[in-house]
Amino acid sequence: MKELRFGIFGTGFWARYQLAAWRELAGARCVALYNRTRVKAEKLAQEFGVLAIYDDPEELPAAAGL
Repeated sequence: MKELRFGIFGTGFWARYQLAAWRELAGARCVALYNRTRVKAEKLAQEFGVLAIYDDPEELPAAAGL
């Protein structure tokens, strides 16, 4: 099966729970996070091993290959 790669827009309260749930699915991987406050995205990305972080929502889809 082809891997499902996705990005999350917004790293507020619920993002942590979404990432934890997605981790439990084989073949799904979060490849990018966006938040208007970059520091919040960086913190969550470090915790969940997401490598790409954006603070401009228009950059995420093209730069992350989504």
